[in-house]
Amino acid sequence: MKFNPAKCFTMTLASRKPTPNIYTFCGQQLKSVQSHDYLGVQIANTLNWTAQCNSVASKAQQTLGVIMRNLNKCSTHIKSTAYTTLVRTILEYASASWDPHSLKHIKTLERIQRHAARFCTQNYSREPGTVTQLLKDLQWDHYMQHNTRCSRKHDCQFLQIRYSANIFGNSFFPTTIKEWNSLPTNIVSSKSLNSFQNNVIQHFNN
Repeated sequence: MKFNPAKCFTMTLASRKPTPNIYTFCGQQLKSVQSHDYLGVQIANTLNWTAQCNSVASKAQQTLGVIMRNLNKCSTHIKSTAYTTLVRTILEYASASWDPHSLKHIKTLERIQRHAARFCTQNYSREPGTVTQLLKDLQWDHYMQHNTRCSRKHDCQFLQIRYSANIFGNSFFPTTIKEWNSLPTNIVSSKSLNSFQNNVIQHFNN
């Protein structure tokens, strides 16, 4: 097996400005980068997901443009199926690792979905609440932050992971535990997986 040093890079993950280090591989100095694509995910040295959100939004917008040009006269069902199959999969690719938590990133992704909802239904009304109702009619999940406050606690709670940095606190495991602990007892005690999934979707959509 041969390695190509020209395709290798170095990146230091740090919240503060890291100390510059020089690395060589196969007799060639490796280039230091601030962000790099890894398995389709843009990872930055600050663990900020702005580059990833912008990259995903750009790809999704291009795909949505192709759908709008070719399926303009099709039914709402066909347009919705095309969106969820071709565009939504781009927006959700590897999202467990970079799930957006900041309002800026959420709006970047939500803007594409709202545009697609208007296209699928051919409803371009500017009245407040129009797109929100369209998303409910199409049964599309949204990206807005979930409300994890709950006055009642169930008996199957997990111990919340402690953290000192918001980057880790808003990552997959701490966020998932927080949302699980916030679920009402009737959802946690669902009799089947399908019932649990339906109850969770209804809970967060409300």
